Amino acid sequence: MRQVSALTALAWHHALRSLWGSAGQTAEAERFAARLASMSEELGQVSTAIHGHCLLSILARGSGRLAEAAEHAEAATRLFDNPGRRDPWLSWAVGFAVAVARGTSSAAAPFPPADYSDPVGAVAVEVIQAELTFSGRVEEALNHEATGLLERGPIADTSGVLRALMLVLTGRPSEGLELAKRAAIAAGQMGVPPVTAMAAAIEAEINGDPSLLPPVPEDPVSASGAVVLRAHAVLGDEAAAKELRRVTEILATPALAL
Repeated sequence: MRQVSALTALAWHHALRSLWGSAGQTAEAERFAARLASMSEELGQVSTAIHGHCLLSILARGSGRLAEAAEHAEAATRLFDNPGRRDPWLSWAVGFAVAVARGTSSAAAPFPPADYSDPVGAVAVEVIQAELTFSGRVEEALNHEATGLLERGPIADTSGVLRALMLVLTGRPSEGLELAKRAAIAAGQMGVPPVTAMAAAIEAEINGDPSLLPPVPEDPVSASGAVVLRAHAVLGDEAAAKELRRVTEILATPALAL
């Protein structure tokens, strides 16, 4: 049980630090999440097992491994269906993300209620908003915020990179600039490389300033990699535009393509 407690903290910590990164960036988080899921199931700790599988699904989906993401989403659903009362929102969010990524584009978004106060609900909201954004349902994503679910601070500022991206995609870049800048500062403080790169790319795209561009990652097959490629393409890099088309097809993120 002490190991499960430690693994829960480690899995969440590393997952939040590598969220929207490539498979290489999320590997450590996935090792902790896989151990958490396995050990929790052995001990009958269903809630933490669900968290482990949900984190694995989120990280796999963010780097285009849709079959893996579906496998872990199904595992979380299987555990959730066992007798006992437990929080459904993260599991529902993960299931929604996988369904939309695999083609069920009109699926209803299972947002937690406005008065929901568990911080895990903030992650569920972010997963749903990201999927709505990636699939092109950006205005729908903008209409929901994690207000009340996540207090202001570095974690909240880091998650603001997603809203900055939404505002860029809906033609309101000036509204997203301050969010991108705050996300870059917070991500730098917390050591969150994918968000650091995303925030810099969004700021470069908004300002039209190539000097702000982060380099294209060696493995760009991730949500953060696609955002960086997009900024390079917007600023005139034809090779980046071609690579962006390839990456967005793998990721099932059509809204990030030009």
